[in-house]
Formats: sequence, C-alpha cells, structure tokens
Amino acid sequence: MKKMHLIAAALAVAGTVFGSAPLTDDAPKPNYGFGNETAIRSVEELAGAIGATVTPETPYLVLLSDLHLYSLADAGKEGDQVCSRDIRGDLNKLVDVLNHLRPAPALVVITGDLGHTGTPDQYQELKTIFGRLDPAIPVMAIPGNHDNPAVMREVLGEEIAGNRVRKLGSWTLLGLDTGKTGTLSTAERQLLKQTVSEAENSPLLIFTHHTPIQQPGWEPIRQLREDLVNAVEERTLPTWLINGHAHANFLVRMQYEDLPAIPVVTHTSSSSSFGYDAPALRVIFLGEKQISGSAIWRYTVPECGFRIDPPVAEWPIYTPVPRDPLRELFFIDRDKQKELAVERRGVGEHERYDYVDADGRLLLAIPVAEYAKNAPLTLEFDLESDYIVRAGGAEDSLTEIFNSGSRRPRKTLRWQVPAELQHGIVYLEICDRTPEDGFGAFLHGIRLLGERAK
Repeated sequence: MKKMHLIAAALAVAGTVFGSAPLTDDAPKPNYGFGNETAIRSVEELAGAIGATVTPETPYLVLLSDLHLYSLADAGKEGDQVCSRDIRGDLNKLVDVLNHLRPAPALVVITGDLGHTGTPDQYQELKTIFGRLDPAIPVMAIPGNHDNPAVMREVLGEEIAGNRVRKLGSWTLLGLDTGKTGTLSTAERQLLKQTVSEAENSPLLIFTHHTPIQQPGWEPIRQLREDLVNAVEERTLPTWLINGHAHANFLVRMQYEDLPAIPVVTHTSSSSSFGYDAPALRVIFLGEKQISGSAIWRYTVPECGFRIDPPVAEWPIYTPVPRDPLRELFFIDRDKQKELAVERRGVGEHERYDYVDADGRLLLAIPVAEYAKNAPLTLEFDLESDYIVRAGGAEDSLTEIFNSGSRRPRKTLRWQVPAELQHGIVYLEICDRTPEDGFGAFLHGIRLLGERAK
C-alpha cells in the first residue's frame, strides 16, 4: 500500500441527539452542526430536496444496523443497556415505516448485531417481525460481533443472511463478515478480492459491521482498514465503505497519500439500544456512478423529519494513523495451517495444529530497514505450546532468542532488534521444540513495534 500521511487522525462525529421540541412545517429548520433537520417526512420529497432521482437504474436503499434484539428471558437484565429498552416496539414501528415508503426501497441492508446474544429465538423473532415486511422489498443482513453467523443463516435463510454480493442498478454491493473482533478471515479476504475484481466497471459499496475509522489504535480495526484499502486502491470508480457497530453517526472521507478519499458512512443503532440518534434509518440514493445523497431519519419521531447529510466534499478528512509504530507482520492462514499439519501428522478435524512447514519449522524474512527511523525496534511474538525461536541477519547465522523449555500456554514475548540488524532484514526461524509429541509450536502472530516496548 502506498505510504500514509504521518498525521494525527482527526474524526468529526456527525450528528447529535435530536431536540425534544416537535418540528412543524412553518418552524425554522435547526442546524444540528452536520446536516440540516427538515420537515420532510417522505422519500419522494427527500429525493426532490436533494436533487436525486429514483428509477430502476438509480434506486435507493435503506440502511439499518445494530438491532440488538434480546431474548425475552433476558428482559430487564440488570446492567444491560439494551434489555431495558423497548426494542420490539421500535422494530415493529420500523417495519410499518418501511412498508409505507413510496417508492419502496430497492434493498434494506442491516449491518450486523441483529441479535443481542445470537441465539436461535432472537433470529426467529426477527424473522417474524420482518416477515410483515412487503415481500417486494429484499433484505441483506451481515453478521456483527454479537451475532452467530451460522444460526443467523439457518433461521433467516440464505437469501437474507447468506447472499452477500448483490447488484443494484449500476452498483455492486458486498457484505463482509468481520467476526467478533473486526478482522477478515482468509475466506472473507478472498471474497473481497474476487468481488473487487469483478466490479472493475461498476461503483462499489462495501458493508462491514465494524467501522474502519473507529478505535484507530486497536490492531484488528487497523488491519481491517488495511485490508479494505489494499483491495480497492487501484480502482478508478467510486468505492464507499458503510458500517455500523459504533451506535453513532460518523461521516468522513478516509484519506491516504496519493489515493482518492474514500467516503465512510458509520450508521447508528436502528432500535433504542444505546447510541446517538437512535433509533434511526438511513436512506442512500444511488446515482448511476456516484451516491447522489443520503439522509438519516429517527423514524419513531416523524415530526423531526429527515436530517440531510451534507455533500461528500464537506465531510471531514480522516487521515488514518499508519501501521507504524504498531504493524502486523504475519497473517495466520488457518486453512493453510491445517493443511500443513495434516501433511505432517494427519491431525483430525478437531485436533490442534501448528503453523510450521513440512520440515517442522517456519522461516520468515522481515525487512525492517524501512522502519529504522522508529528505532529502537521491538518484535512482539504471540506464541504457545512447544517452541524455539532463532533470529539473525542471515539464514545461516541464527541465534536462539526464545525457548519454551516445555509445553507452555499462550504468551506474548518481546525481543528488541539489535542495532546492527535494524537497517536490513531480520530472519526468524520458529521450530517445534519437541516435534515428536505432536503438539508443535503454535504461532498466533508477530508485530513490529516502532518504539521501545514498555
């Protein structure tokens, strides 16, 4: 990826909680600092107000997120901000609103956390609630960190929860599963790569649950951002990233050096779970080659009408913190890991497997010269079980730096790179200490810290 600006990130939060006073047709339209509140309460009026057209070639979609439907047995659970709120009333009202939108949306997208704990009864109740939705309105749902993807697909069906690549007008839409922590699995990265390749001649919307602009110092989110931008950096047609998870509204342009700014929409909760502007839906109008406008609506307070988002050019710039001083160096390919272990030991479906090659070791060459400016450098290893780690400036001159001594639980280990190695390549060899016992060296990851580890 092209080098990123070394500037501190600045993130403006778009939107505050609505005022309680009803907004009448002749009342002044207050400005909430980012977008204007209007008395408009229909999609047709809204389209006219922002100059958008709605046709089969230029449709609109409705964005929902973070429903957090809880099990009835959990109602009123002490300390749970979700289970004490009227979520079911919100969701039934939401379905009524969607059924009365004219023209109808071409698609409803739910960006994760449909259920609060991902149990079958939660998805079954959602299926009943959304079963009242006009059958002509399709739904695409992607899982969030509170969801159980397998149960979600089983109960809601593949068409809703499994069909995550869609065409809408001239646009390609892709929904990705970012798991529990905001990372893409090998399969999801492959789906991303394939869809981006096939969408070469169409604008692209990528939906994730976790937002790549939130928690900029948290490594999984940092890596999600890297994966997304790496996949789309060569595109010439517009790419938008749309997500939930934050329970708040962020509208920013993610700016990397030498790359066009990527619009990022982070949507709030669509039920009365905790969050700014919740409960709300968002309308997004798809022009032929660019989004022609969007607006958020607290549908349970229709007197307020829509709050129209400003033009994208007015969205604040978000300059991501680069991977320095914390950089993920080694990605664990679990499928490859298992394949190698089967080759070596014939492990079964549920047995442990180590990440070493067929000779019982893993050799890595890490070019650290480009990070010398951040000296002293430290390598952080996430290891468990039986391992020996050797390091050096050449493959034939490695010195032991870690030895588990016996089978060990998962542990983080740090090694400061010697000054003489900080301007070249560091070679690492990770071996099974006792390959005959079948437990192996289990490597979860390696990171490079550009500042001295505390």
